[in-house]
Amino acid sequence: DAGARVARLDALALTPATAGEASAFAPLLLARLHDRLGDPAAALVATRRRPFLVGWPRYHAATLRAEGEYAARLGDVAGARSAYERFLTLRAAPDPAWTADRDAVRRALDALTEPVG
Repeated sequence: DAGARVARLDALALTPATAGEASAFAPLLLARLHDRLGDPAAALVATRRRPFLVGWPRYHAATLRAEGEYAARLGDVAGARSAYERFLTLRAAPDPAWTADRDAVRRALDALTEPVG
């Protein structure tokens, strides 16, 4: 019943007022759970339902990278490109520990091609 439980969790209003600190990482967690259950479309929706203009945007870069990956897997080239470009803006001059992550996203962005037809 994992799918039903994840769907029920995903239906909750995970805002800072209702979920506190969990609202910062809930979209990324839900995306990963949906993906593990074989539903990358629901994972993509979860990454795009992140909170905006609420406190410090913790996990924002990680969520953008995940959004790009799910969008690319689903053929949403424009969405993947947008998410990857915003990620790279946040990681323009990363600490050495994050350069491999940034470089991997650059390669993924360069590999994106528009669908034919």
